[in-house]
Amino acid sequence: MNPFILVSKSPQRRKLLSQTETGLILEPVSISEKIDLDMNIDEAIVQVSKDKMEFFVNSEAARKYLDFLALSADTLVWFQGQHLGKPKDLKEAFQTLRLLSGQTHEVKTGVCLYQSRTQRFVTHVETTQVHFKALKDQEIQSYIESDDVLSRAGSYGIQTSARDFILKYEGSLTNVVGLPMEWVTEKLKELEK
Repeated sequence: MNPFILVSKSPQRRKLLSQTETGLILEPVSISEKIDLDMNIDEAIVQVSKDKMEFFVNSEAARKYLDFLALSADTLVWFQGQHLGKPKDLKEAFQTLRLLSGQTHEVKTGVCLYQSRTQRFVTHVETTQVHFKALKDQEIQSYIESDDVLSRAGSYGIQTSARDFILKYEGSLTNVVGLPMEWVTEKLKELEK
């Protein structure tokens, strides 16, 4: 079996992939994850994931592997034409959650798979609609004091106590965590043939 490389620092992605992929190799890269808001948002989020992959493929780290599959991804929250990324501080996290309170937003993940044997890139964007209940300020404050909100797009993690904020979601639950595993699993089977 060829090495499977995760080009990401995300502990959520690592956890999701380690449930299905044995021998997962971590090779995170550090590049700008700035979204080009002049582009269509779906194209922009896929471009960030592809930029990560291209950086890895052209790096010294990639030369260690002869034949491999690799995955990179980037996730964002999209609300009323605004990109809500990771908050810079707890005040911004509070404001973000207050903004999402009682509203519907989208969680978008751009994914890039790379097969070294064929030098083929496969990209995809997954969108999940998330409906928040109306939140009280005290609920928000308690949450941001108890979770690592600064590392989370949109200031929340569905796999944490923030799941209680959600009335319903439409689409992939694992996408909201950080990786649409249904799509990833299907594409990996195709590429491993």
